[in-house]
Amino acid sequence: MSNQTDIDPSNNMHRYPNMIRLVFIMITLAVLSACSTKKIAIDDSSATNASIRTGNPEQLLALANTSTNQTERHSTLLRAAQLYWEQGFSAQSKAVISEIDTQFMAGEDWYNYWLLTLDIALVEENQVELRKALPNLQSAASFQRSIDDQRILVRKLIQAFDLSEQPLQAAILVISQRGIFEDNDDNNEQVWQLLKAAKTQNLARFEDTSGDYDIQGWLALAKTIRLNQSRLEEQYQALLNWQTKWEFHPAANALPKELVILSQLPQNRPRNIIIALPFSGPLAPVSNAIKDGLLVKYFEYKKNQENKPEQESVSDHQSSSSPLQEPRETELTISTYDTQTSDFMDLYNQDLPENTIIIGPLKKETLTMLLARDEVPIKTLALNFVANDQAVKNLYQFSLNPEHETAQVAERMTHDGLHRIGMLAPESDWGLRAYDAFTNASQQNHGTVVEGAFYGAQNTLSAAVSKMLATDQSKQRARTVRQITRLNLESTPRRRQDIDAVFMVAKAGIAKQLKPLLAYHYASDLPVYATSQVNDLDSDTYTRDLNGIMFVDMPWSLSTSDSLRHQLEKHFPEHASRYSRFYAMGIDAFQIAPRIELLTQVENSHIEGQTGELSINPNNTIQRHLRWAKFRGGKPTIVN
Repeated sequence: MSNQTDIDPSNNMHRYPNMIRLVFIMITLAVLSACSTKKIAIDDSSATNASIRTGNPEQLLALANTSTNQTERHSTLLRAAQLYWEQGFSAQSKAVISEIDTQFMAGEDWYNYWLLTLDIALVEENQVELRKALPNLQSAASFQRSIDDQRILVRKLIQAFDLSEQPLQAAILVISQRGIFEDNDDNNEQVWQLLKAAKTQNLARFEDTSGDYDIQGWLALAKTIRLNQSRLEEQYQALLNWQTKWEFHPAANALPKELVILSQLPQNRPRNIIIALPFSGPLAPVSNAIKDGLLVKYFEYKKNQENKPEQESVSDHQSSSSPLQEPRETELTISTYDTQTSDFMDLYNQDLPENTIIIGPLKKETLTMLLARDEVPIKTLALNFVANDQAVKNLYQFSLNPEHETAQVAERMTHDGLHRIGMLAPESDWGLRAYDAFTNASQQNHGTVVEGAFYGAQNTLSAAVSKMLATDQSKQRARTVRQITRLNLESTPRRRQDIDAVFMVAKAGIAKQLKPLLAYHYASDLPVYATSQVNDLDSDTYTRDLNGIMFVDMPWSLSTSDSLRHQLEKHFPEHASRYSRFYAMGIDAFQIAPRIELLTQVENSHIEGQTGELSINPNNTIQRHLRWAKFRGGKPTIVN
């Protein structure tokens, strides 16, 4: 009888799982090292243990493989992962650190583990891992190191907060660690930009429990400016009140650039507004709607200012020879000027008061002439758009051009993971422009228009959908097979399978027919996106045929409780729906006028307008960032 004991290999594997796994990783890393040529950029300024710099990661892995002490084993693995990272091998570093159990980490090992995890997540832009690492690197112990290392850590944490969409937390971090940075002005600017990026609801809900004077002052400033954003004068007064209450705050005497411009409001805001539009002729209804929108916003402003010793007047000037009213120093004057009967250019030859702004022209022909100049003598907000390569001094373009919406649609579709697009557009100049604009925008967002189809009269809609989805080709193949075989074979047409979604350029009446046709042609599963044209404000009834369509539109069109909209609908019931968007344009023209300097000079500055979130690009064009909505139950519902 033998005393020899049989060895069960599977039993051994259960007894030494970590060792087996580590050996596997070592083999994998050897392969990675052999074929990997891509290295990551290294920040040589970060503090790293000197012994790590001179070690060999493979030797450390072998050492960890033979270690029976779990704390030493995981500490050695960490050093190997750090070495791989220092040498630029991110894949190997990630593979090793994934085998580390944090229950065996303590002190500096704990800190270095989470710092390396953060570094890897930053390179990969991995939000899940970033959110894991961030809480573990904000303890007091994490900042008990040299000033240089603290600065490096704070910059990484700020980047991580930014990538994980937590700008408010990033701002709090910068404020709390203000002592490690030397330039207070740059520090204040950074804090303000982060606070501006925070969502309003997050800012309103956040309550600081640290008792930090600086943090509480910054939060109070951000909240008061945000809450008074719709009225510039109230925003200005809120800033003055904040400066009085927080006079010893670091930002009180070193305001961010945006607030410096706001503090100069009294001497920079317009005293004279001239609405220069074609108030007669075919464009008169549009011009009057813009004027009415501007005036309703003006009267709201006037109501808010009635307790101040300012007097405003509204006068009409229908020809270039009519004298424009000279406002007193504290007076706001609004004048109208009919460009249908008078030459727009003659306005520049008149002796106009200081701080005058012209709202207009509306016609592209006039705007094109202005864009041929190097500058215009009076600040001018044109209400149309013509593409230009460079800005003209004092000339700004503000339009409701639907072509600009296509870029936001392309960006959203890419964000939603939809890269191969089928497009339907009208067979017209506008349809061709929309097709070109969307194709270019899709390419910039790493998407492509797989197939575009154009429709004309109503009886061409089905053919256009069939062409886009290639169901016409499927039917033709079935007919060909029947002719060849002479058999009455049954077949179900199939649509092409290389389309992720459909972008539809169509007014509501056409869209109501196109959406069911997509289902008829076996594409009911495809997401459908559209521009604001699909949202018909001139109709009190909606149809379920639009259900599921995602579209962009201005806040004004999606709101059901805006007081200014209700006022205009009450006073102009016969035009309120048809010209509704032009009312919103007039309201925003009044809001933009005193904020042009702020929007131009302050990077990333914007205002919440009725036609969208408004900003100015380097070519002096007002950009509108619209809201998203989706038809549900036949009616539009705002979505994120």
